[in-house]
Amino acid sequence: MNTLIELLEQQQHEFADKPVFCFLDRRLQPQQSISFHALFQQAVALAASLQDRLPAREPVLLVLPHGYAFIHCFLACILADVIPACRPLPRKGEWPVLDELLKKLEFRYVITLARFGKTLEQNLSSTDAVQVLFYEQLYPANAQASCEQQATQTKSTQPWQRPTPQANAIAFLQFSSGTTGLPKGIQISHRNILANSASIRTAMGLTPRDITLSWLPFHHDMGLIGHIIQSLFTGMSTYFMAPAHFIARPLDWLSAMSTFAVSVSGAPNFGLQRCLQALAQTRPAVGSIDLSCLRLLYSGSELINASTTAALLSALQPYGLKPESFFACYGLAEATLFVCGHQGLRTHVQDRQAGTSVCLGTEVASAGVRIMHEHSLRECAEGDIGEICISNDSVAGYYPAPPSSARPDLLRTGDLGFIYRSALYFSGRKPGRLKLHGRLLQAEPLECLLLNPHARPDIQRLLLLQPEPRTETGTEALAGNDSSQLILVAELCRNPQQQAADLIASLGTDTWRLIGCSPQQIILLPANSLPLTTSGKPIRSRCLALHETGAWQQYCHRQAPGFISSNDDNTDKDRLEDYSSGKEGRT
Repeated sequence: MNTLIELLEQQQHEFADKPVFCFLDRRLQPQQSISFHALFQQAVALAASLQDRLPAREPVLLVLPHGYAFIHCFLACILADVIPACRPLPRKGEWPVLDELLKKLEFRYVITLARFGKTLEQNLSSTDAVQVLFYEQLYPANAQASCEQQATQTKSTQPWQRPTPQANAIAFLQFSSGTTGLPKGIQISHRNILANSASIRTAMGLTPRDITLSWLPFHHDMGLIGHIIQSLFTGMSTYFMAPAHFIARPLDWLSAMSTFAVSVSGAPNFGLQRCLQALAQTRPAVGSIDLSCLRLLYSGSELINASTTAALLSALQPYGLKPESFFACYGLAEATLFVCGHQGLRTHVQDRQAGTSVCLGTEVASAGVRIMHEHSLRECAEGDIGEICISNDSVAGYYPAPPSSARPDLLRTGDLGFIYRSALYFSGRKPGRLKLHGRLLQAEPLECLLLNPHARPDIQRLLLLQPEPRTETGTEALAGNDSSQLILVAELCRNPQQQAADLIASLGTDTWRLIGCSPQQIILLPANSLPLTTSGKPIRSRCLALHETGAWQQYCHRQAPGFISSNDDNTDKDRLEDYSSGKEGRT
């Protein structure tokens, strides 16, 4: 088996009438369900329609919501030998990013729903160079029919022409997270995705008997590869919740695991934190939820907070969750998705300021993971922090490919970490470094230590930022120059209970105790104000830009260097009405 096309053909025969995907409504009732065979038949019908309209090997951008149409269209693109790339419908202020991607990657076609057509036309400047196709016109099945009925109702005017791509041909495009700039296009070959799916199956011990549950967005690699493609690869059944459903009611995630006897599910660290905060407010009666079925609760995509994870595992033990079910992952889009993982919460303390690091994989040499000195690219000694570098069959190339660039032999991830006793530990991202008074610190572990879900339940996200130092003339100093400026940005939950003055005082004091200096500015933002990537990560570059342009001035509380103030005029309780409303929406 060398391509996704061969995989889909094989699985629709082997698993035929077995349900592969089921969508749950907000009452956790099954709304749509489809079998392996019916999914393949529908994808073939749509693929024939796409072949009538699109050139072979043509990149096409899918701007589709979380739902069946996304899966259907994505697989149809694979079967039609066109190259799908996926982005969500942009939120307010994010249209320029989509515009830039359309131009940079030279997309000529976009597939979306008819109800989004006018929105795209009004917000994109590049619509003259792009042809927008509507899913409903490409696949005019009865929208009210069930997924299984649609497979027999829809007929293509032209038969499907089965393509025969090579294993190294591009199967689809995905994007880097874009936390430090414009997301990069990444070309995933058929060889990449099949090798990565095999690695995931082996590492997690997945079998067709497993039942999985996901609320992760489909345009994110964890949702697309980790659940859609992995379910097809392994022959598993998967239930889907809407991402907005989880964000609004995280405990429903636990209820769905119990109801449908789910054996595998997971979330990034912020999802675990949200679940823990919800449990602190409303704890279900013991016996109402049974998590003894869950053999793997995985986490990845961002730095895993050891204290949050330990607290959640402890809180869920009365409901039958086994602590050893936790599975920590390391991966990135440039390596398709998964690099390595470790079952069980294993930790190591490198130093006080680095905090407690979570083991992300053992025997990492077999996964092609090495820690290299950033400049010399010599391999680091055990325990030394360096850049995480990867070499295996899952490593993909950028799209469009840089000049004279084939698939790199060694992927430099931009992530920092160390190997201790054959285990990989993550330290942070290179762009997350802070240089304070001659010391080089990593922002992400410090943020984890400050964002203690027990001590600060009112804060859902926290960032430490450092503006580029400036010369006396106001021009930017050379990169890497030292700066004593430190800005702490905290995004509050919707209904914070603690007074702003107390939050500011405790944040300043704890930062001082942790690193020996206090932030010059503490910014308390309303709920849903931080600019986020499509995978839910704060975009540090945009946060700095918003701060420097004064967009957050009304939420800014200035601190004298080394002095913690708890009675600033701007920290009275009345200001919390603005913070808790979240009415401004995302920036």
